[in-house]
Amino acid sequence: MPYIDKLKGLAMLLVVWGNTMYFCIYDEQPPFNALFNIICTFHVPLFFFLSGFVVNRLPTPRTFSQKACRFLRPMLVVGFANALLFDGVDIFLFNGGHFGYWYLLSLTIFYLLLLPFRLTVGRNGMRWLAVDVLIAATIWIVLLIAVRLPDNTVKDALNTWSNFYYWPFFIVGFIGRKYSLNRFFEEKPWLGIVLLSVYVVLIATHFNRLDNLSLYTEFTIAFIAILALLSLFQPSSHCNTFVDRQLKLIGNNTLQVYVYHYFLIRIISLHFLRQQSLVLEVPVTVVLTFAIAYFSIGIGLFVKKNWGILQRPITRNPVFYISLLFLCSISVLFITYSNRLFSELELFSDVYLLCTLTLLFPLGWRRSVKATVFGLFFFIGVIDMLCYQLMGAPLIPSIVITWGQTNGQEATEAFSTYFSLRLLFTPLILFFILPVAIWLMRRAYVTFPRSIASFLLVITLFSFAGSVSNKRYLHFVYTRTSDDDMAELCPVESNTREYLPIYRLMLSVKEISRLKHMRQRLVDNAMTTHVDSCSFRSPLIVLIIGESYNRHHASLYGYHHATTPLQDSLFNSGKLYRFDNVIASFNLTFKAFQHMLSLYDYDHHDSWYNHPLVPVLFRKAGYDVYFFSNQYSLDKRSAFSDFIEDSFINHLELSPLMFTQRNKQTHDYDIGLLDDYNKSDAALSHNPRLVMFHFIGIHNDFSQRFPPDWKYFKPADYTFRHDLNDNEKQTLADYDNAIRYNDYVVDSIINTFCHDNAVMIYVPDHGELVYDSGTEFGRNLKLKKEYVKAQFDIPFWIHCTDAYQAAHPDLCRQMAASVNRPFMTDDLPHLLLYLAGIVIPEYESTRNLIDDNFDCNRKRMIRGEADYDSVISLP
Repeated sequence: MPYIDKLKGLAMLLVVWGNTMYFCIYDEQPPFNALFNIICTFHVPLFFFLSGFVVNRLPTPRTFSQKACRFLRPMLVVGFANALLFDGVDIFLFNGGHFGYWYLLSLTIFYLLLLPFRLTVGRNGMRWLAVDVLIAATIWIVLLIAVRLPDNTVKDALNTWSNFYYWPFFIVGFIGRKYSLNRFFEEKPWLGIVLLSVYVVLIATHFNRLDNLSLYTEFTIAFIAILALLSLFQPSSHCNTFVDRQLKLIGNNTLQVYVYHYFLIRIISLHFLRQQSLVLEVPVTVVLTFAIAYFSIGIGLFVKKNWGILQRPITRNPVFYISLLFLCSISVLFITYSNRLFSELELFSDVYLLCTLTLLFPLGWRRSVKATVFGLFFFIGVIDMLCYQLMGAPLIPSIVITWGQTNGQEATEAFSTYFSLRLLFTPLILFFILPVAIWLMRRAYVTFPRSIASFLLVITLFSFAGSVSNKRYLHFVYTRTSDDDMAELCPVESNTREYLPIYRLMLSVKEISRLKHMRQRLVDNAMTTHVDSCSFRSPLIVLIIGESYNRHHASLYGYHHATTPLQDSLFNSGKLYRFDNVIASFNLTFKAFQHMLSLYDYDHHDSWYNHPLVPVLFRKAGYDVYFFSNQYSLDKRSAFSDFIEDSFINHLELSPLMFTQRNKQTHDYDIGLLDDYNKSDAALSHNPRLVMFHFIGIHNDFSQRFPPDWKYFKPADYTFRHDLNDNEKQTLADYDNAIRYNDYVVDSIINTFCHDNAVMIYVPDHGELVYDSGTEFGRNLKLKKEYVKAQFDIPFWIHCTDAYQAAHPDLCRQMAASVNRPFMTDDLPHLLLYLAGIVIPEYESTRNLIDDNFDCNRKRMIRGEADYDSVISLP
């Protein structure tokens, strides 16, 4: 029946038009729009009615399985691709809308529900009509019961509400076709005009509340519109105008249009039309609707016509395909580096591309090309796995640098030390089994049957869709021109990152090149940095840098447990200036260090290493600078430093330019740093000095940050935290114990300098989220008020010895007057320069916390992306 195809085409166009408005402009239900709301009264019901109307043969169990495959296969393939690319597989599977593909699932269920109607096959007449209606009503009641079941997850996954709502339209279409409803309209052509008039009256009556109708009214309006269209389109059966042909074309390809149009509209944005007039929105979206429909048909025809061609990279390279897939899977499955599921999925697209590239070479060259590619991947994979087994990390930049700094003798000694027969019982052995498997496959002339090749191609299509975000990530990492030190700062989300050894090696080469440039700039700046003058205002400055210290866990700042009793006593005696509104600039140690120890801040729009380093400035001014760190060591064999710290704090050429002396080893506990100081030249020196202590402090694992006899707090002290389990209460107790031990270490340092003319500053690098507002723990990049306060609110205080207070009463008054000022740690260098009396052009009094000119209105941009004060002011 040609008019049915035209009606299907119209219904499909209306669905695409509605979704174009929904996704491309508003990303939600558009505001009251007369045309949109009128179309919504019948377009999807019409689609279901026609789906039932075209059923001319009831399904058997066998034909139902064929129908189910026909409907569910495109839903799963394209729907999963849509989910992987845009919103997520879990949302696609368990959300009632299934990204729009719910119609195919409901249609599959409706075909299943047609099986009971086989009881009346070949039976006509009013009596059998009543039986069919009874069966249909019974099924509708069952669907209503399903809607009222308590498990929302199952209901959403099976689309129960839509099944209940649209079943009447589908089954009326089926029963109408079976009992020749179309003939009834053929005999009464005037009925279409009457029904259309009734529909217009109903729409006019309910015009102002079309989006809030009762179920009965919705059904009435929808059925009248459907029957009116059915009657009006019947006379067009023999028409063959341009419009008729286009509607028929779209109607004959509704499945392709429906399946692919959702994918297309998600990548089109017309947000600039939002809240404009219908005069602009309607024409643009109508044109776009036809374009999407035709393009969807084209995609469907292309896939159908070229399916065999798309299989060629697989079918013509069976051994190479299997070997490369297996080779790369070893690294994916046995190295804990990224999400294995997503990595293995993305692997199919990467291997497919490599197989495609081999087909571009002349036939005589292909074997050599495939051998070269496989050999390269094999060699890099073996080295990657060897690094992982021996050093605990794959070919990340720090590992590559370590190998690069190792000479031949050291490498030989290391390999002989670590190599043992145990390596034969690791995944490394799989690399050497693989060549044997390849030889056997070549001898057996392995080929792919068409069905297997089709299955692999479907997975590959999934893979291409799911790998888009990661390829965008890799493009950002490999081509970025900014000097940010972390690929984690990339704005693109990715589940896989550099999941293959060759990707990791490429990143390492890129990072080493960038690191070389950064090191050279740091050294050049250190050599050329100039100090105008220095008054040595404070002859001894002690800077204590804590670690992962959440201010809200310090009794100095009102915490309910006595975690800082020694600092509390010092504060109560008036010898400690407690600053109440200080935040860290970053919640990562190396970034916080860059900001605290250089004159860079986020108001500069260049790289941090283009600005003078604070230790270098102090050295140039005539200070001796001592650095005692319990995290960073120049001896890489005693402490394996991070990649970025090696380029800055532990840079072998830069370190002597920054520090007069530093410790050579780390300790289990921070109190060991005091022993390092007492054994150093700093303890006996009378020269102007900047002494820096850098704690491992309260870094995870908290239970390892204090001696066993310092277990002051216990889980029983947190019984009021009913939201935490015993393990979480233990973690919280360990964190508070670590802070209490930190208080003891700090007090010991204070006592060491108590007889000197010294000013001491305590500042952690950042905070930590430790069950402050629920069961959240650690650090993250979420800009939520509770998370931000825990990770960025840090303690900050200045202590002046008696001798310093006597020598600098004016400075002490300035400190006392500034304790409530809003401060961020990237301005710390200006405070240090002022205390030392160092004069340089880059110094700004508005950035000096204790200067009368300090700018209290400066925006404190945490991580350089969000205004801290705006975030915490949110409800």
